Amino acid sequence: MPVITIRFIKDVVATPEQKRELIIKMTDTFVSVLGDVVRPFTYCIIEETPVGEWGIAGVPMPDLEYLIGDEHAQVIAKSNDIMRYNINLMKEAQQKGEQHPEAKPGFKPHNDAEADAMWRVGATIDHESYFFEWFEELWNKKNYDFAFKRVSPNFTAHGAGGQEIKQGPDGVSSMVREWHKAFPDAHMTMDEVITEGELSTIRMTFTGTHTGEFYGIKPSGKKIKVTSIGIDRVVDGMITEGWGELDMFGMMQQMGVIPSPGS
Repeated sequence: MPVITIRFIKDVVATPEQKRELIIKMTDTFVSVLGDVVRPFTYCIIEETPVGEWGIAGVPMPDLEYLIGDEHAQVIAKSNDIMRYNINLMKEAQQKGEQHPEAKPGFKPHNDAEADAMWRVGATIDHESYFFEWFEELWNKKNYDFAFKRVSPNFTAHGAGGQEIKQGPDGVSSMVREWHKAFPDAHMTMDEVITEGELSTIRMTFTGTHTGEFYGIKPSGKKIKVTSIGIDRVVDGMITEGWGELDMFGMMQQMGVIPSPGS
């Protein structure tokens, strides 16, 4: 005996008249596929679940107020962003004949706890993917406009290895341009991200060849490698504050500006 079951949240979406029409259409469609012989034995049942007692994928959810609210919209928007981001990464990797970035050192895939937290809290940001994209776009691909997508107009820099950085996305973009002028083959690698609330601590490694003037230092032609630590505050998807420390002294030694020990 075929039984077609349709479940509604009680007193939400469909009127009694619509439900009756749905039963007729669902039954007719079922019979049109299997043949009229099954009509006497086919039942279409509508079940109603009390508001607040239903769930998605085993996670209890609130009622209609949640579905039409901002939090649910953020969950959907974030899931779409994650899918688009990873699809683009895979396409780029395929075009270059490389591995997907998640398979590379320094980029860890989501674990179950992070994924669960992302779905339960729509505003949660995957900081590792967020900063991986930041370094790829701004530092490695020289997409300077990306700063305006990620840096708040009110961004404040609190020190960056002695560099003076103007506030806002213009200041960040200008600072990166200065490094690229001095090191045209520059590459930034994100080594690790540790996040707590709005703050993320990022350990990173910069490499490049000193072929242009760098803050008044004439080109040395030498390859440099410098590590740095950055702390960024992310609010509503935008970087609002940044603290940076880098081994500028060691960098000067590599460029030959300052003698190295024993030289």
